[in-house]
Amino acid sequence: MILKIYDENPNYQDILKVVKCLESGGVIVIPTDTLYAFACSMNYKKAVEKMAQLKGTSLGKAKFSLLCTDISQLSDYTKPLDKDCYQLLRNCLPGPYTFIMDANGNIPRIYQNPNKTIGLRVPQNPIAHAILEMLGHPMIATSVRVENEDMESEYTNLYQYLSTVIESVPAGCDGVIFTPWLHGNRCPFEDPNSRGMFFNLSIETGKSEMIRAVVEGVCMH
Repeated sequence: MILKIYDENPNYQDILKVVKCLESGGVIVIPTDTLYAFACSMNYKKAVEKMAQLKGTSLGKAKFSLLCTDISQLSDYTKPLDKDCYQLLRNCLPGPYTFIMDANGNIPRIYQNPNKTIGLRVPQNPIAHAILEMLGHPMIATSVRVENEDMESEYTNLYQYLSTVIESVPAGCDGVIFTPWLHGNRCPFEDPNSRGMFFNLSIETGKSEMIRAVVEGVCMH
């Protein structure tokens, strides 16, 4: 079934049809603040397995995010937030960001990453938000793309590409650090001879970790 739902004032009856589909264990495709995503109710493991199949991967290898209505609901599924983390969430959410955070016992282990983290989002998209509000609990979601395909050819917007790549990498990039002093004018002291560099690279470090390290280095400098 295809429903045409508009961002401005999503039709109540259409949203209700979507929610009924979710409550019966269905899988939907919805717009988010970045890409379209497969989504289902977090209460149906078989629906999550179906999403993994649609992406051509196994449940254990698929990368999922939890879509929440607001920060209050998000905090029900993470370990306690400190003051700085909570303030960061308030500044960024709702919006096109995925926060990789430590999952608590309210999230089934099969939805978590291998290091017991989970990607958490509070979408600003009116359609996704309306569905979450009516549903009353989070959705499990994953981007509509095939695992291992060439992601770089998928986007014309660099920001969308970066946001998607770093979704699966935990904060801190497993210790990889990037110093963004490419011209010497962003280092702690003005020095034209300073240059950007990566620290703590290992044989396990991949492109995704390096991209997230660049994003963190620039944003936190």
